[in-house]
Amino acid sequence: MAQNVPSCVAVQVLNPQPGETILDCCAAPGGKTLHIASLMHGTGRVIAIEKSAKRAAALSSIVNKLYSNIEVFCADASKLSERKELSIPYVYDRILIDAPCSGSGNRPRLSFKSFSPNQLKSCQRIQKSIVKSVVPLLKPGGRLLYSTCSVFASENEDLVSWMLKEFPELYLVEQAPYLGRSGFVREGVTEECAGLLQRFDVVPSVSSVDSIGFFIALFEKK
Repeated sequence: MAQNVPSCVAVQVLNPQPGETILDCCAAPGGKTLHIASLMHGTGRVIAIEKSAKRAAALSSIVNKLYSNIEVFCADASKLSERKELSIPYVYDRILIDAPCSGSGNRPRLSFKSFSPNQLKSCQRIQKSIVKSVVPLLKPGGRLLYSTCSVFASENEDLVSWMLKEFPELYLVEQAPYLGRSGFVREGVTEECAGLLQRFDVVPSVSSVDSIGFFIALFEKK
């Protein structure tokens, strides 16, 4: 499945290992899910969560032909702790939150005129609710990757600032590979923290890679 460069980088940064249990919170259309499974060589378990029944069914039809270690569930990632009937693990080695966002980094959406403050606040509420739902599922020493295809700090660095304050057990760690550039310094995000974040820009001359706008943050749990 074709993917843009930052999406491939995000999965490499997550660095899933054979035999691990991985949670992919917003899985469809499935490019990152398949990439994770391939790096695990078909071992372990990849729990792919997708809220849309139609998209979950389409994802199932794809992954079932390729990898037996991917399990697709139609569920809301922001309410996983409430879905006791789901036959999914409650401890994960790594978690991917490729969060629903404004999509402001996607080409050709280079004009931000269509984005209202209320829309951005709505995206942030969804992003926070997913984070709140899944952080308790990450095992100590486990890693959580948060990413968006947005260029707005409100969905990126501001979310990182909130996560560090809301979950003191999380801390930022270095990313590899690192093909983008540092994040923005914001309230709660020091210059040191910003250097651990990875941004890709829609303007090729600004970023080292010609790509869509994208953001990656990698956390580890104490």
